[in-house]
Amino acid sequence: MAAAGCEGATEIYGFFRSTFGWKQLFGLQPYGWLSNISFKVGGDYNTENNAASPAKRDVVAGLQFDFELPFGIHFAVSPLAYFEKNHNAFITTPTSGVRYFETTYRVESLLSVPLGPKGTPFSFTSLFAIQGPKGTGVSVTVPPSFETKTEVFTQQKISFDVGSVTFNKPNMVFVWVAYTYWYNKFGIDHTTDPTGGSIESSTLVGTTWAF
Repeated sequence: MAAAGCEGATEIYGFFRSTFGWKQLFGLQPYGWLSNISFKVGGDYNTENNAASPAKRDVVAGLQFDFELPFGIHFAVSPLAYFEKNHNAFITTPTSGVRYFETTYRVESLLSVPLGPKGTPFSFTSLFAIQGPKGTGVSVTVPPSFETKTEVFTQQKISFDVGSVTFNKPNMVFVWVAYTYWYNKFGIDHTTDPTGGSIESSTLVGTTWAF
């Protein structure tokens, strides 16, 4: 249950991923539904103006396996190594709030489904990620440096391809609505979090431009 009278906060969160396909690099030929294997790298950037002053910086690296399924369905799954640096203003010693977490695993997947026949402007996308515990982030036990827990993140999104309808330029401009659910956000154990902020449930609307 969320604590009453909590302050509001503004958060900026950046998410970057890039792939280097084996088909493009080494001439790998598709096999069955497997269309490509790629090297995958990326990172996240976060800042939030609340009392804890989180400043998440992470990097990921691993592989991505892409599958082209019947009816225009695309599925990708990525086993990754994950390393994070963050900040917690309530930890004053010995790191002045900076936390360097242990390297852990992360698995990401993406499912894309056209909603209708080929060429339809509507599509459904499901993003899912699970991330292992990453320790406390400090070298000695300093309250509140609790052990982190497994995180689960998912986002379900319906998109409308504006470009394909208005100026015959598909996959360039999208508007979308999405639902996001984040369990044990930042690895915080939701059963010991009195604020309720370690479980995020939100609805989003937005637009995407491709260049």
